[in-house]
Amino acid sequence: MTEKTSIEEAEFLYRSLMTLRTHLLKRLKQRRPEVTCCDLTMPQSNAMLIIRQHGGVTMRQLSDALGVAAPSASTMVERLVEMGMLRRETCPSDRRAVRVQLTETGERHLAGTERVVLGVFTDLLTRLGPETAAQWVAVHGQIRTWIEDEERETGNIAEAGADG
Repeated sequence: MTEKTSIEEAEFLYRSLMTLRTHLLKRLKQRRPEVTCCDLTMPQSNAMLIIRQHGGVTMRQLSDALGVAAPSASTMVERLVEMGMLRRETCPSDRRAVRVQLTETGERHLAGTERVVLGVFTDLLTRLGPETAAQWVAVHGQIRTWIEDEERETGNIAEAGADG
């Protein structure tokens, strides 16, 4: 594979993923009453996904995973606490650290959003057909493994994604 081909393929994948993201956001917006009790921003939703994926995180882990400064993460968490989506707790292993976790309301919100997203992916996989769908799932499994291995090596937590 030449460098030019690699760059062209990377650009194609990037554009495809952005198209899929746009489609997901449109579907979520269309079904907003079903999936949300409030107006969450994408960064707020991403923060909640990161927190859920890890069963709770410290403020430092959250700011690192979101790629924002600690004060920005703190402001976001404060808003989500006010909305009843998150709760703050003192970290048992380091009393100076604050750990944030989802509340039941936060879990319900994410579950509703997840239902819509899973519906979009189910439609997509059905349209692709069983053989292509299986290939797509296998490739994404490899990507997920690569990301998890890299995070173990670097000690960083995963960004928003599937549980597990």
